[in-house]
Amino acid sequence: MIDYRLWDKMAPRYDRIVRFFGRSYPEIRVMLGEDLEGSSTALEIAAGTGQFTAAIAGACADVVATDGSEAMVEILAERLSEAGVENVATRVADALNLEFDAGSFDAVVCANVLHLLEHPDVALAEFRRVLKPGGLLAVPTYCHGANLRARLLSSTMSLFSSFVVHHRFDLTTLAGLLGSNSFEVLRSSLLPGPFPIAYIAARRA
Repeated sequence: MIDYRLWDKMAPRYDRIVRFFGRSYPEIRVMLGEDLEGSSTALEIAAGTGQFTAAIAGACADVVATDGSEAMVEILAERLSEAGVENVATRVADALNLEFDAGSFDAVVCANVLHLLEHPDVALAEFRRVLKPGGLLAVPTYCHGANLRARLLSSTMSLFSSFVVHHRFDLTTLAGLLGSNSFEVLRSSLLPGPFPIAYIAARRA
């Protein structure tokens, strides 16, 4: 179970946090645009304040952007409205219990979540369920175990905050997690940052 109250509290300052940890975000937006190009329907999980939503919307005909935090969704909806993005519907949704029919989407995007989940297999099973056969899953994910610096920073942060990291992935272990959950990895890259970000795109096998 995810405690979304933490993210409600974090929502007003989330963009400031991203500026420090998300220096690879522009490159991820480009990759998402390339991998999702031509998709009819896409589901974004844990969209936050919309760091990647516009890029997804630019590549897909229709997008449902969700987050478990009502405060995040409020900011996201306002931002999309101000930007004139019209092909995105926003709603509150739990990543571990998605209220969508099986096979509803051509693509699913879930950024920077899997490392925070005690049981990421549960989330991946949900993502697989709502994807059409052969559908694309993109999971850019902070890799707290990518190198010694990242591991030390992650351990230090865990001592002084309520922010819990359950899995300190590197690129190999994250790709292995997808493979063990019936996804075929199509593209994988490790991008720089205080916590390097693994960009992985995979097909529902």
